[in-house]
Amino acid sequence: MRRSIFLFALIAILGCEGTEKHSEQEFGDLYRKVIEVNRIRDTVLLSYKYRVEQTVIDSIIHYYSLKHNPSYKFYWDIGMKAINIDDLLNPTTEYESTIIELSIKYKLDTDVVASILIDYEIMNQKYEESY
Repeated sequence: MRRSIFLFALIAILGCEGTEKHSEQEFGDLYRKVIEVNRIRDTVLLSYKYRVEQTVIDSIIHYYSLKHNPSYKFYWDIGMKAINIDDLLNPTTEYESTIIELSIKYKLDTDVVASILIDYEIMNQKYEESY
C-alpha cells in the first residue's frame, strides 16, 4: 500500500513536470499527505498491539519524529511554513529524555513508549527499503 501511494505521488509529480514547475510547498504538501496515510495505518496497528488509544500513539509518533527525524521535520515544517535550518541540521539525540517526557505526558510506562517507538522505527525502515 505504501509503495503504491509513493509511486502514485511520484508519477503525479513527474507527470506534470512538462507543464509547470512544482514548488517545494506543493511537494511538501503531497509528501505530508503520504506520510499521514502511512502514519494512520501504523498507528492503528500499534494501537491494537499496545492497547493504547490511536490518538495517543499518533501523538507519540509525531512528537518523536519532529524531534528525531530531520526529513520528517523538514517536510512538516514546509507545510507549516516554519523552517528552522538549525533544528533540521541538529536533531536532538536525547532519546531518553524524549521517552521519559512522553511517558509522563501520556501516563505510560517508559518500556511501553520505547517499544512503540522501536516498532515504529522498524516499520518505517521496512517501508523505506521497499522503495
